[in-house]
Amino acid sequence: MRMSDSFYNFAWQYSQVVQNRINAQTVDHIVASYNELVKKHNVPHFRNRSHIDIAHLSFSYRQDGKAKEVLNDISMHIHAGEKIAFVGASGCGKSTFMMLLRGLYDVDHAEITIDGTNVDGLHVLAYHTSLIPQDPEIFENTIRYNITVGTEVDDEKLQKALHLAAFDEVVEQLPK
Repeated sequence: MRMSDSFYNFAWQYSQVVQNRINAQTVDHIVASYNELVKKHNVPHFRNRSHIDIAHLSFSYRQDGKAKEVLNDISMHIHAGEKIAFVGASGCGKSTFMMLLRGLYDVDHAEITIDGTNVDGLHVLAYHTSLIPQDPEIFENTIRYNITVGTEVDDEKLQKALHLAAFDEVVEQLPK
């Protein structure tokens, strides 16, 4: 092996270590932001929720003092455990709606209830729903790591998560 090959190999491995560290720091920031939001908004806990209702949701982007309405009068009823996909043409508001559900934008108007109890704002839903964006972040690591992000999870819980996400069949078909 030539010296230059050793150097390139070392440089590549070092870049992988740096990227993994950046990924870990990103996760730490997300967790810290989540915990801060929970404290800030005094999020109510619904132990056995059965459904979420969103009615008359409207949202506008504001730029240069002008409002551009993007979503108007959106309503939905979501049962616990139900999986929903938002499908539509580019620019129709899917990503904006996801950002609203995560509490990253404030809606112009919406009536939100969890099991019939009024809640104050969509940010509350961020603590009671799971969202998978259209371009998920995948770490260069194992499937287990991508699901647990390095936290300790026993095999039974991991299998349950895979099944709930309807991903267990995909994993079974992968080479061992």
